[in-house]
Parts: sequence; structure tokens; C-alpha cells
Amino acid sequence: FIWVARIAKMKGIDIFLEAAERVKTKYPQTEFRVLGFIEEDYKEKMREYENRKIIDYRGMQQDVRPDLEESQCLILPSEAEGMSNACLEAAACGRALITTDVPGCRECVADGITGYLIQPGSVEDLTEKIEKFICLPYNERKHMGEMGREKMEQEFSRETVVDAYMQEIKYYFRHLWILSIIYIFNIFIVFYSDTNHCRRLSCRLLWEMLYNDKCDSGRMHHDSGMDALYWE
Repeated sequence: FIWVARIAKMKGIDIFLEAAERVKTKYPQTEFRVLGFIEEDYKEKMREYENRKIIDYRGMQQDVRPDLEESQCLILPSEAEGMSNACLEAAACGRALITTDVPGCRECVADGITGYLIQPGSVEDLTEKIEKFICLPYNERKHMGEMGREKMEQEFSRETVVDAYMQEIKYYFRHLWILSIIYIFNIFIVFYSDTNHCRRLSCRLLWEMLYNDKCDSGRMHHDSGMDALYWE
């Protein structure tokens, strides 16, 4: 198993170390290789776990591919991510993933197919998934990594991501001119209409357009599905 991330609390290093200790007790031949910068608060703890042979700390590496090649699964029990490059890169290299069921991580995994999702902060769940992976036959572990590579090619290739962004941009531009006309028309009514009722309605619509999520412009982004793909 391999860890490729900053050694920090928000990355889930505490539950990683505890799970590694539990698994090493039951499966002493299991290797937990750790790569990444150590934050000051964890230097002593990492030294202790390395001295006890629970982890193999390799420091910061410019090229992680040799270490990924010697590993079968990446573990990242992070509390939160924007979009985990570590998970994307490991899966692209054909390695299985065990990561947290949180935005930025869950998008990288087809649970049970390309790896496993765990509950945030759960040492028990992480330990269970690590042991589950260990107990898989070699061919199934290899196939899990191959399916992860296929998922990256289908969902996260450069062409797929650029096309998704272009579709989103085109969607906004198709509606921009309509919203502009409505906006200008309502401003005209607010300032030039002699009917108080029309003014009130126009003011309310302007308020909806500018500040309320219920207006059409507020719905566009959520309906498009881009949140789930790239920002959650």
C-alpha cells in the first residue's frame, strides 16, 4: 500500500497510521509506504511509526511512478479535497484506490470495482477495506487497478474534461442574451413605468435574478451536472 500526500491531519494521516498498525499486527508482511512532506506536528509521530517498522517513509519524491509501480493500492483517507490529484494519478497508473466518501475523492472511485470508499474518520472502516483488499486474489487486485485506469480514460482524459467545460460555457452563452434582455427590460420598467404594481413586480424579478437561487440563472449550474463532476 502507498500513501502519496502531505502528512497532515486533514489528509487523514492519524487514521492511516492506526489502521496500518492494526493490519500489520494481523498481516505482518504488509508494507505501508509513505511519500510526502511532513508537517511539523507529525515529525515525532512519523519517526516513531517508522522505528516500529509499521511504515516505510520515503520522504518527498519528484517522481512517484517508481513507488506506485511497486505498490498495488493507494490509500488516501482525506477529510476533504478539491479534486485529488493523488487518486487520479494512481488510478491512471492502474492502481486500486481506498479513499474517503467525500467530494473530491469519491469521484475517482467506482466503489467495489476500482477500489473502496470509506467513511470519513473511521479507522474501523479503513482497516476493514485494507484487509478486504489483502484477501482478494492477485488477479482480482490487478483487475481492480485496470478498471481504475479505464475509468480515468473514460471520465478524466484531457479531451473529456475540455469538452465538458466547453459544453458548460456554451450553455451559459446560449442563455446569456435572454437574461440580458429580461434584465434591461425590467430596469426600463422600474425607472419609467407609471404603474406601481409593474414596478413592484419588476423589482422583485430583478431581485430574484441577482440574489435568489430560484431564478433561472441560479438553476443553470446545478442542472448542468458540473458540480458533481468537478467541484463537489
